[in-house]
Amino acid sequence: MKKKILVLFFVGLSTISFSQKFGVMSSQEKEDFKKKAIQKIESLSMYFGEISSATSTSDKEGLIKLLLTQFAPNATLEVANRRGNRSYEIAYYLRNKLKNYNKKYAIVDIGFVSFDIKDLRTHPTELNAYILEYEFVQSFNASRQGLRDAEGLIKYDYVDETTKRGSFVIKKQNTILGSKWKMFFESVKVVSLKIL
Repeated sequence: MKKKILVLFFVGLSTISFSQKFGVMSSQEKEDFKKKAIQKIESLSMYFGEISSATSTSDKEGLIKLLLTQFAPNATLEVANRRGNRSYEIAYYLRNKLKNYNKKYAIVDIGFVSFDIKDLRTHPTELNAYILEYEFVQSFNASRQGLRDAEGLIKYDYVDETTKRGSFVIKKQNTILGSKWKMFFESVKVVSLKIL
């Protein structure tokens, strides 16, 4: 467990060092930014999995505290199901709403179908800050008993794809190693849910 926490810690605390002139970012810098955003989204899924399967309260709380350092203040997370969408303050969601999927399903696979950067612009109210907007499609596949077909493929009882839209705030911050760009999740909203 400690090894996983350390990996998540270093992924979560990663920083970005790009040109100070975001308005004239090179194509390579934009591509690097997209890769970093994808890594941050993937690490979010890893954190959710680790938190939902944590066996002790102290492990769970330690993971939550590490994950919260990656969010801007007042960030919210919207979730969707057959009954509709609900939005939660991120700390409340992690502590009270993130369920242990293992209690309901034998196998859960969460993945990404697509990921697109929508916009990169200067922050409207903060100096030395920028907004990176993104949209992604996330797949959720669950099997209650973990049964497999004749070819060995998992038989899923529930499959959906959720399109979500969110943003990162990117701020220039002074650290002991110098000035660095750091990315923080802002609110993540549901655009649509498709049950397959």
